[in-house]
Amino acid sequence: MKRRRWRRGRKSRGSMRSKVFIFLGVGLVATGMSLLQFAWYFQWYHNFEYGHEIGCIMLYTGLSILLAAIASALMSIAEKLEKLAQLLATKIFG
Repeated sequence: MKRRRWRRGRKSRGSMRSKVFIFLGVGLVATGMSLLQFAWYFQWYHNFEYGHEIGCIMLYTGLSILLAAIASALMSIAEKLEKLAQLLATKIFG
């Protein structure tokens, strides 16, 4: 009986980049939301007036990074589908 060897797939730099974007975006969104939630605490007890503004900036920056990661993933999917369509077209029409 022949033993089957499993090959590890090669991961591109794009997948690592998207993981970093997702990690950074989720971190910024979570930190921004917690700052927005406790902005009153910082203003009341620590006399820090800009908790709300910094929380909004972090939240919107994180959301925009997440949207960029989603757009990048959709672009790579579209490129792969285009290559597949070209291969099928050359196979059909020779």
